[in-house]
Amino acid sequence: MKTSRKGLIALTLWISGASAALAAPVPVSSLGWGQSVTVNPSSSPSYPVSFWPYIGGGFSGTIDGRQTIFWCVDSQLDVSWSGNSYKANVTPLTGLNQGSWNGSARYEDVTGTDSTGWYNDLGTSFNNAEARYRMAAWLVSQYLQFPAGPTPDYNSTNQAIQAAIWKVMLNKTLSYDADVLGLPVTAGSPSGSSDWIDAAKTFVSSHYDDPFFNNWAIVSGGVVPQGNAWVFDSNHKYQTFLVQTTPEPGFYGLLALALAGLFLAYTKRSAMAATKQKP
Repeated sequence: MKTSRKGLIALTLWISGASAALAAPVPVSSLGWGQSVTVNPSSSPSYPVSFWPYIGGGFSGTIDGRQTIFWCVDSQLDVSWSGNSYKANVTPLTGLNQGSWNGSARYEDVTGTDSTGWYNDLGTSFNNAEARYRMAAWLVSQYLQFPAGPTPDYNSTNQAIQAAIWKVMLNKTLSYDADVLGLPVTAGSPSGSSDWIDAAKTFVSSHYDDPFFNNWAIVSGGVVPQGNAWVFDSNHKYQTFLVQTTPEPGFYGLLALALAGLFLAYTKRSAMAATKQKP
């Protein structure tokens, strides 16, 4: 396979751009059961989206001592505005296995639309946690640029996206505020879609196994140790979040070295070819 210098430079820039685009991702080593979590919506950087009195969006915090942004996907549980510290299971989104649940992620076993199912019927293929969390992750990626937090954002498109996330994840296993059902989900939605929920279904339908979903983890808060696992504490429940993940920091360093090696090899080969062509 031939590789041009432009191709190498473009690849290098793409890798740099991809890593820079992630909003404070946590390395995969921070994933696991019973991780120490702090969530502080009132500190910076936070990107709260407000539907007063409801606030969603992204909250500042840490997992295993590493700074990240917690994206709110749950309107049925909450956290304190001034700060929270607790244990949580932080599990890969793509680790959900429909029909084979291990109790690591909240709502993982919610299916259908019966008395313990999802509130909104999105169709058989979407009435499970695997599809719903994928829809939520894609919707988070569609937020417009936020103003500097923690001042709440009132942009109508961001509000519609947050409302769509909450409606997608709304289920009957916990009590819910009926007012959430009336929040609008159309502002700024993509052309060809009736609203943001429809747009999310369209994306997930055609990109279900897209690598995009490998870079997300579910944070299920309020767990206590039990044997070799961490189980949900019925007395201390915390809002469910999504966070972005990334390979270990050393991964990008090794990748940069590999790209540099390819570039030098290409330059040397080009120079030798130019020498041979001289009369």
